[in-house]
Amino acid sequence: MAGYAAHRERAAAGKVVRVSYAPIRRGRKTLRETLTDNLASERALFAGMDESDPKYAVAKARLDRLAEAIPPKRHRVVRPVDGKPPRASEHQEQVAVIQWWNAVHRQHGLPYFALFAIPNGGARDMITGANLKAEGVRRGALDLMLSVARGKYHGLFIEMKAGSNKPTDEQLEFIEHLNGAGYKACVHWSADAAIREIEAYMGHHDAS
Repeated sequence: MAGYAAHRERAAAGKVVRVSYAPIRRGRKTLRETLTDNLASERALFAGMDESDPKYAVAKARLDRLAEAIPPKRHRVVRPVDGKPPRASEHQEQVAVIQWWNAVHRQHGLPYFALFAIPNGGARDMITGANLKAEGVRRGALDLMLSVARGKYHGLFIEMKAGSNKPTDEQLEFIEHLNGAGYKACVHWSADAAIREIEAYMGHHDAS
């Protein structure tokens, strides 16, 4: 299946409602548009519920959580030279992965904190850097970890990159160690690819 390949079918008003997560690509729906469509489908199901239904409060709370997970609409930024919008940064790609996970983690029966970031990069002053190093921050540690065992793996680590950035020697060494220690570790250059990797790891689809 295309995109994030996360599809759910539920019966409502005698027909099937399909919710689909499409990849973030030019000409396709953005993450915000996809989550908005997801929310609209959930609202259609919720509209047919009666307030006396015991599940009414639970469904309403779910709608509120889905609404909170939708990122704010961003204005298109245009480069002054070629007129093309700038590529998403590594930060933006990683944020998109986390926002997607916040919206769908319950579908996998997992808490939101099962996928978490390892803040190993970024600019820091010398004192903060020295303190973090003393506390155990390691060069080469990857950006994200999904702390769930699946198949032969104890967990999934993902390093996010953007543009022409490549893994450092320390990150490659870290990846080699993790793959040899019973984990799955990989590098992805977009939120779309990282989400497909997570879905594949969770056993729903094959990554492509």
